[in-house]
Formats: sequence, C-alpha cells, structure tokens
Amino acid sequence: EAELAGAVDRFISESWTALPLGLLDMCDLVATDVSASLIHKAASRAQNAVDPSLDSGKFAIVAPRDFLFGMARMYEILRSDSPVEVRVFRDRSEALQWLGIAENEPPAG
Repeated sequence: EAELAGAVDRFISESWTALPLGLLDMCDLVATDVSASLIHKAASRAQNAVDPSLDSGKFAIVAPRDFLFGMARMYEILRSDSPVEVRVFRDRSEALQWLGIAENEPPAG
C-alpha cells in the first residue's frame, strides 16, 4: 500500500495539477495490500490538486493485474464527477491511443 500511495503522491505533485493529459502506469507494481481507504484518499487528493481553471482532460491508468485493475476502477468511479475523464486499461498501448499519444511519446507536461 505504501508503494502505491507513494506513486500516487509523486504523480499528483509532479504532473497532475494543470495538465490536460495524464498516465499512471502500474505495470510494474505488485501491490496486493491496497485498501479501499487508500483509493478514496487518492481520489480526494487528486480532486484537491486539479487546477480549477482546467475544464477538461484525460487521465489513463494502466493496470494489467486483476487486483490493481479493480482498485483502479474504484478510483475511476470515485472521480466520475471530475472535469478530467478517468479510464482504466489493462494494456498501455490502448491507454496511449485513448490519450492520443504515440507509443514512444511522453504525455504532455
């Protein structure tokens, strides 16, 4: 859980506040002790970090493992009222395609 909490905090502090696109890749994450409480906290932190002038955006989460995919879907549901659309993918190339980013191109920022 600490591993995922750290990844979320780094992502929010480094790139989330005003970008129209975001990608969180959890392909290498092996966490199995993630709680619903952590997901609720992450959604709340992200909501508070979003620039109020941002009227739309896209945020993709890549989570190929079943457990993390389920937790990421919970996050997607919790963020459904945000101007930033959140979608969860099992495959990185599908996430990049949805974001409109070429495979070897980093997200804007």
